[in-house]
Amino acid sequence: MRTRLLFLAILVFLASCDQPQNLQDRLDVYAAMIEKNPKNAQAHYQLGTTLLVAEFYNEGVDHLKDAVRLDNKLQAAHRNLGWALYHLKEYREAEKWLSKAHALNPNDPETVADLSGVYLAMGKRLETLQLLKSAIQRGLESVEIYSNLAVTYKELGEFAPAQKYLNRALRLNADSAATHNNLGILYELLAVAEQSDREYRTALDLDPQYVPAHYNRGAALARSQQYSLALEHFLKANRVAPGDIPTLAGLGLVYQKLDNREQAIRHYREFVRLNPSDPIILQALGKLLEEAGQFQQAVEPYEMAKHLLPRTAEIYYRLGLIHDQLKNGKRALFHMSVADRLYRQQKNVGMAGHSQRNVDLIMKKYRLSRRDIKNLGR
Repeated sequence: MRTRLLFLAILVFLASCDQPQNLQDRLDVYAAMIEKNPKNAQAHYQLGTTLLVAEFYNEGVDHLKDAVRLDNKLQAAHRNLGWALYHLKEYREAEKWLSKAHALNPNDPETVADLSGVYLAMGKRLETLQLLKSAIQRGLESVEIYSNLAVTYKELGEFAPAQKYLNRALRLNADSAATHNNLGILYELLAVAEQSDREYRTALDLDPQYVPAHYNRGAALARSQQYSLALEHFLKANRVAPGDIPTLAGLGLVYQKLDNREQAIRHYREFVRLNPSDPIILQALGKLLEEAGQFQQAVEPYEMAKHLLPRTAEIYYRLGLIHDQLKNGKRALFHMSVADRLYRQQKNVGMAGHSQRNVDLIMKKYRLSRRDIKNLGR
């Protein structure tokens, strides 16, 4: 189970003067301003930004694009547009608009932090280092700048500077749950388990509903086989954020380890519904369904995993066994034959022997020959 990294902190700032206090009031006021004057760039900016706060990202993007079209010098609109596109995982577009925001005001720390976050998401570590170190040299600092620089060094395997910049972030805000959580991650990587756990607990003392710290402490406990304690943290995270994908994986794992097959299947299924491209979870779900005797239902997750990892012998082996249970002789023979070939290519003599014996048994049981597996590539 992977530790969850949340160094990145991207912020949206609303103008502080003359703001209606209620979110719906804001939406109504700015919509009325636009209705009165559709070319009011500030109104589009304010409405777009308020929509982002309300988590209507696509609608917010539309108004922010109107804002920058009407006033291409409106730096905050460029920045918030980039932030929204980052949230929508449109990283190239996010980079474009945040780069324009940075060009308009290179000394805006929020834009620097946001752009560095996009670079990190795109794997542009050297660009991230250059951007953040240049900003610090110009006297810019923020928790987000130091945190994103720390994660860059962490990803480069340079843990000492990562720790240095996280400590700088703490000097700016000692009560940041996110920073303590990130220090917990770093201490885990440094194999200082006691200090890591202390940082996770500090993060949760500061914010008892902070999902990443619940997840990371749960994952650490699961790795040390303290599954009941891990479950407590995953359940707390799930109550705060029911659709959080890593938490669903954690719940599936600990329920599986605690022999609660029904709950493990339920949480793995929800994970797959939200993220159908994780072959490890797909295989785990398939295996649980197979063990439960739900052979027909086990086929789908294994097939999905097969398309993601087409040269994984174990997937073909399991499908061969499942199709035999379903009395589908030709499909059983096809998958077991592929498993046999892949195991031999991998020089896994033991499993190649098992799969070869299964091939012989399947051919005998269903009165098939190797000619019968032709054109059964699905």
